[in-house]
Amino acid sequence: MKKNYIAMLMNRHYLGDDIFIFNSISVMEGRIDEKSKIFKDRNGTEYFSIMDKSYLLSEISYAYSNLYLKDDMVKIFGKGNKSLGWAIRNYERLSKDLFYFVIKTSNGEVFCYPLSRNEVLKNVKQSLDKIDCSIKLHDVNKGKVSFNNLENHSDAITSLIESIVRGDYSLKDLEVIRDKVSSNYEDLEGLLDTIDLQIDATNNGEASVEMNKIDNLNLHSTNDSKVVSNKGKVADNSQIRNNTSIDVDDVFNKITRTLIAQDEPVRRMLIEIVRRDMDCRKRQDAILLTGATGVGKTELMGLIAKYLDRGYIKVDATQLTMPGYVGKNLEEVLWDLYVACDKNKEKCENAIIYFDEIDKKGSADKSDVSGKGVLNTLLPFITGSTYDACSSLKSAKEKVKIDTTNMIVVLGGAYTDVYKDLIDKSIGFSPLRGDLHTVREATTDDFIEKAMMTDEFMGRSVVIKMNDLEIASLKQVITKSDKSAWKVQRSLFERLGVELKSTDSYLEAIASEAYERKTGARGLNTVIDETTWRAFDDVYCNPNVYSEVILDGETVKDSRNYQLVKKNKR
Repeated sequence: MKKNYIAMLMNRHYLGDDIFIFNSISVMEGRIDEKSKIFKDRNGTEYFSIMDKSYLLSEISYAYSNLYLKDDMVKIFGKGNKSLGWAIRNYERLSKDLFYFVIKTSNGEVFCYPLSRNEVLKNVKQSLDKIDCSIKLHDVNKGKVSFNNLENHSDAITSLIESIVRGDYSLKDLEVIRDKVSSNYEDLEGLLDTIDLQIDATNNGEASVEMNKIDNLNLHSTNDSKVVSNKGKVADNSQIRNNTSIDVDDVFNKITRTLIAQDEPVRRMLIEIVRRDMDCRKRQDAILLTGATGVGKTELMGLIAKYLDRGYIKVDATQLTMPGYVGKNLEEVLWDLYVACDKNKEKCENAIIYFDEIDKKGSADKSDVSGKGVLNTLLPFITGSTYDACSSLKSAKEKVKIDTTNMIVVLGGAYTDVYKDLIDKSIGFSPLRGDLHTVREATTDDFIEKAMMTDEFMGRSVVIKMNDLEIASLKQVITKSDKSAWKVQRSLFERLGVELKSTDSYLEAIASEAYERKTGARGLNTVIDETTWRAFDDVYCNPNVYSEVILDGETVKDSRNYQLVKKNKR
């Protein structure tokens, strides 16, 4: 039986003749070919080691490093925590704090030297001069880099902690110290915790943090259910995430003034968001919003973000590809969200992100880098990971770390193939009367078998289906929605001093035409525009002549068929 491994996806940058620097991108799971040392991830994509001589001569910029058996992750990186997820996050955190300088010597040997991020930022040239090629890291040849290569200065650390607790440092001093030691997580984690608490205490007007509060720190529990609050007390993170609760009734009433015939899906979506705010475990699941084209999936998410006053971005999932391939990646998506939130990091990390057209990512090909591969890439994004958001991985000058743990992740798609065979046709079907047919609930197996979604992806998704819009529902959209194209046209005619009227046959014909086109509420706008443009032309080009325009069912067949009522002249 082949063993599963965890590795880091690395990106290579050329510094000079046979000198390269690698930075970490994301965690991968896969298997290793013991003979060739090629790593193959779960999607079938193959990567060379950063120490492979032939790879350094290739044009491929991506490789792997930091290879560990998956079964050993908890033992090596768990630090007493038995959660595999926590161990992998700790592994990722440590990996991303290091840059890897790889040098190929004139005699063909390859050497690797890991440097902390702060060392590199201080003085890259000076760090290069310090490289001693005599300390060949044999573990790196096997894909491993030791993280425990930092000297242990426990006495100095203890003294520094005590000095911080006494309040010997200003807020600015504390921030400087934190920046300088942030790379040494293995030995200096307690110091970082102390500094963070002291900064919070200073910001809250407190003199110092009590020592017993530091002793009780438990920032990294198995399920991340406890965090340290600003005043050092352990707070239950399963409670409400922020101080602002959601008035479900108020938001529901506002949304349903625009989104018609979708009361239950709207209510369900709001409740799912509330539950994610209250329970950190629920935030590890995405919401899969399904329904036919034009039922209002995008409209719903935009309205929710508006009325909850949260950051929001809609992402076209068809543009997404796996790291290393042409297309949009998650780091660039997060940068767009960060900009949409006016570069407010806190607002960005608590935003709503909507991946539309996610059903287009289903694929029977396990190595599909723009299909099933993207679904697997989204899994750590959904469960919560930290990314280096940037405008472009290749040329970005500005980066910001964005944590997706508290984001509301919504994935949208029509999933036509999933739902089209769920109707019990033996009972009968009529688009005019929805009570003549029954539809069974779609199951996880339906999404996996018919839409080619992955088991892991569906296991992390809560499905909400929006209602299909029958002819009767479409008529309600025309007359009741505050964004109805019919209301828009009426207001335009009113500005010309003319009242736009319609018979019931017109509304019925409009709804029927949109239903036949299978474009949902979105199609109503097109049909209404098509049937009113000639009448508008008549009224606009003949000012102060007409008082009314009347449309009926014949107008839908031919836009020339409408009645004009002239104004009475004195």
